[in-house]
Amino acid sequence: MTNEFKYKSGEYAKILGISKEALRSRRRRGELETEYIIQNEITLWREPPSQPRKTIPGPCSTIHGPWSAKRARRRGVHGSGIATGMAQ
Repeated sequence: MTNEFKYKSGEYAKILGISKEALRSRRRRGELETEYIIQNEITLWREPPSQPRKTIPGPCSTIHGPWSAKRARRRGVHGSGIATGMAQ
């Protein structure tokens, strides 16, 4: 079973094409529960799947598509041009 887990975190992140911090974040969120073991305080990862991971872009995504809408900003009275009362 331990022969199956042969990559350290840096190597595994490089294979996936992501940063080590992104890999840690996915692990914390529980997205990679069955993909790693911790042995002697070292996280070992199994061979990544041949199919790339499907991601759904969120509201902060830089991918612009038909699903993305511009987020409404709360700018107070400055956006509408109404005097604030202090400059009268």
